[in-house]
Amino acid sequence: MPNIVRGEDSFVRAQWAARPFVWHIYPQSDDAHRVKLDEFSRRFEAGLDVDAANRIERFLQAFNDGDGAASAAAWPAFRAAVPALTDHGKRWAERLALLPDLASGLVKPCRDRL
Repeated sequence: MPNIVRGEDSFVRAQWAARPFVWHIYPQSDDAHRVKLDEFSRRFEAGLDVDAANRIERFLQAFNDGDGAASAAAWPAFRAAVPALTDHGKRWAERLALLPDLASGLVKPCRDRL
């Protein structure tokens, strides 16, 4: 069963956990949260089976719209995609682990200037 997370810290931890999750993003008045959610989905779903990605996307959008009826309707298809999401989440976490840490990434340009 997927975890439901809210907020950026929980969102990051959910990715590291390599388990299926749903990000219930905090709404922002200028809809900036939509841009964040859409961009994460685009990156995360790359390499995922197209059918599974569509199922996940439909549920995420409905859930974050606060549309209970649409969320309920999208839930069975999303639940069926959880095995694919589980495998994909493990590969995603492995790719993230290969990235440099934030502190090193911030120090490098400064060090290069010295």
